[in-house]
Amino acid sequence: MKRLLFFLLLSTYAQAQLDTLHTLPEFTVKGYESKKKSIITAASIHAIGTAEIQRYALSDPLPLFNAYPGVRLEERSPGSYRLALRGSSLRSPYGVRNVKIYFNGIPLTDANGTSYLNLMDFNTLGQIEIMKGPTGSTFGAGNGGVVQLNTSSTTHGHEIKAGVQLGDYNTLNYSAQYQYGSDQYQITAAYSSRSSDGYRDHSNSKGQNLTLAGSYRPNKKHQLNLSFVYASTDYQTPGGLTLAQMQDNRKASRPATPTLPSSKQQQAGIIQDFLLAGLQHHWDVGSGFTWSNSLFLSSNDLQNPFITSYEFREERTGGYRSVLEKKIKDWTWTLGSEGIFTSSTFDVKQNNLGTPGVQQYFTDLDARQLTHFLQGQYVLLEKTFITAGISYNTQYYHNITAPLDVEGRPGTPWTPRFSILHALTPGKSIYYSFTQGYSPPTAQEMTANYEYNKNLGLAAEKGIGHELGIKARWTRHLQSELSLYHQNIKDALVRMVTEDGGEYFLNTGEIIQRGIEWSNRFNGKLGKNLFLEAYANANFNKYTFADFVNEGVDLKGNKLPGIPDTEIALGIRMNHRSGIFLNSDFGRQSSMFLTNKNEAKTEPFWTSRARIGWQGKISPSLSLQVFGGVDNLLNKEYALGYDFNAVGNRFYNPSPTRNWNGGAYLKFRI
Repeated sequence: MKRLLFFLLLSTYAQAQLDTLHTLPEFTVKGYESKKKSIITAASIHAIGTAEIQRYALSDPLPLFNAYPGVRLEERSPGSYRLALRGSSLRSPYGVRNVKIYFNGIPLTDANGTSYLNLMDFNTLGQIEIMKGPTGSTFGAGNGGVVQLNTSSTTHGHEIKAGVQLGDYNTLNYSAQYQYGSDQYQITAAYSSRSSDGYRDHSNSKGQNLTLAGSYRPNKKHQLNLSFVYASTDYQTPGGLTLAQMQDNRKASRPATPTLPSSKQQQAGIIQDFLLAGLQHHWDVGSGFTWSNSLFLSSNDLQNPFITSYEFREERTGGYRSVLEKKIKDWTWTLGSEGIFTSSTFDVKQNNLGTPGVQQYFTDLDARQLTHFLQGQYVLLEKTFITAGISYNTQYYHNITAPLDVEGRPGTPWTPRFSILHALTPGKSIYYSFTQGYSPPTAQEMTANYEYNKNLGLAAEKGIGHELGIKARWTRHLQSELSLYHQNIKDALVRMVTEDGGEYFLNTGEIIQRGIEWSNRFNGKLGKNLFLEAYANANFNKYTFADFVNEGVDLKGNKLPGIPDTEIALGIRMNHRSGIFLNSDFGRQSSMFLTNKNEAKTEPFWTSRARIGWQGKISPSLSLQVFGGVDNLLNKEYALGYDFNAVGNRFYNPSPTRNWNGGAYLKFRI
């Protein structure tokens, strides 16, 4: 904490030497379909712009997300991400659950409740918007929050970008991108590839992504947008280790036991092909009306050889989103509807040393998720912003080949939201919000329960959140935000693991999530030649079970596994007029428990990474960036992803020690 305060004092001192031309950007955020500047949006929303995304171009997205309070992106093995927004990762052995993700306004999350964030190419993005907490009033399912991913655009003309990064463990990442912009057209076409042998035994990974995005604006009233993504990935999962195994050999994959083969023997991993296509139409109807409509399709084929099984999964999704907006003086009314429909097959067989064996079970599952919402926004005397909204939601599962039971209604039909923000001055505001949300069991959770116990039903989580916050733009160079929140999650879903490594899920009675989030950002010029950007963020958490009895043990008052009490993120970006730059990020995570019974916990640790290089123009139309970087600069031993409640105490997925990378990035403009 002393170091954090020192950092803030240093930033304040540096403010006196600022060149007033170098200022912090003001982002307009979509939020709850509000489309306002962040300073007058009554929610804790983080907007990550193009410049920040490009800080670690060609690298993984962990520093993008983990720089913000209340946001944690975990990497259990290369290519496997797990995202938590103000919540635990209890439900996610891998992947993203309990969070809604959109790509260019199109749902990336399917009706099964799963989002394949690891398949997206972050090099193509121009803005990432992160909303935390229950968001059911306009976005339907998901108590964790919402993430909006939007591709970048270009000004008039043609632009070609290409980059390559080499690193330890035979890492090779490269990308190429073409963009064109005019008054009527915006076109983006990008391809990227990544491969690595990995730090641990049995942790090879490779993947590729093709992204196409375009817009056509024939006149001022109409705009047509097209989005297309094809992605594939193939990565090995080394598996969790015990503490003793990790201390003996951090690079080892999960060994065999007297009853189970090793991760390597079973060829554990993920092989996946994914396709997403969407079409949007924005219409300025006139008389204060605007109407946006989207149609989308996606396809996912996944193979998952695991220690105890070999799963083949096929998912086909289609859907729509429609939003009608009307502005009347100080009022803005929004009426919308979203529907997502997914048809899936889960074919689970025995795993005979990496070869599919006898079928264990087969399930056809149809899922339907519908949200219809209404929202009103009122501006009082240009200083007070009042928003009230409500949605009606349904989540439906139909099982064709087996009776999967869902207790009661798997959705929470009505989810309201109310917020009020008062602008104290043009750069300072205070707000309060009440939100409600729900998160139904995913298809994977239901099929896991069917395999474990055909009579074990699941109910949807119900979330209620209260938040009080202050936002301040002290000058054009320094801004801060403080938020306090309290969330009650009833029927919270918790992942359990059987003795043979299988999984099933239970509804707890209730969990309580309390937190304080504090963020500070600074941007300015020191002297004549040095530009400085810095951030200092922290969050303080207290997440506990309020009502949960497991195996006859009352866990009331126990802390949730996977949630550290304190997280701190610090970062500095320095750019010299000569073109030399330095980016550095540091994070500290306090200890956290690894089991529901709080029997095991981690040690506190620091993460660190840096990149130094040169960028500049070689000619009027050609720019070059060369860089060298280091991950785990402090050479600490830690894990960026854990297996909670693991049988045999195999919690640990060790992350690499200090490792190096370097590369180059070209940009050609016509």
